[in-house]
Amino acid sequence: MNLPGRARNGLNGVARELLRQPWVEKPRRQWVDDVVAWCHQHDIDLATRINSKALRFDAALLTQINDVLESARIAPLGRSLSGLTSSAQAKEGVEEDKATRESPVRGVYSSVFHRSQ
Repeated sequence: MNLPGRARNGLNGVARELLRQPWVEKPRRQWVDDVVAWCHQHDIDLATRINSKALRFDAALLTQINDVLESARIAPLGRSLSGLTSSAQAKEGVEEDKATRESPVRGVYSSVFHRSQ
């Protein structure tokens, strides 16, 4: 399971908040539940941070999440793939922002055009 975009966006917001305070508590909304499911899948223990209403984030949890992302060759939190070309996104990891890609047709036409000259 990849980390869903809405979960990544929520975690990026949490990371910004953690610059100002030692922990951040977020109510159990969809993106938080996505993070919980992702953490469970990757054996990140949330027992001391979670209850039925909220999840408490701290720097140690975000470090664990980033460690898993890095080991899976996925861009860490805080690094946006939006606006990067497909090749630049590939250098960041295996995930890709499909909304920001070159047209495959453009690449084919330009390589054909350059060969015929």
